[in-house]
Amino acid sequence: MSNVDFLQQVITVDGFVTASVLSKVLHITQTDLAEVTGLSIESVSKRARLKSRATQARLRDTVEIINRVDK
Repeated sequence: MSNVDFLQQVITVDGFVTASVLSKVLHITQTDLAEVTGLSIESVSKRARLKSRATQARLRDTVEIINRVDK
């Protein structure tokens, strides 16, 4: 998987990290994603909480780490 493809898959054109797509790409459940990122399950599954700055910052940090490791 190329880095550009990964980023295009998990980040929307609006700049939001999509938790459901991220969990599918990583082959884990949203519950697992919440656990490894230190977020609550509601933060990665409910639309209003998913778009909060704190949740997006944590998910973006996770995506950036994966992107660096994948190089």
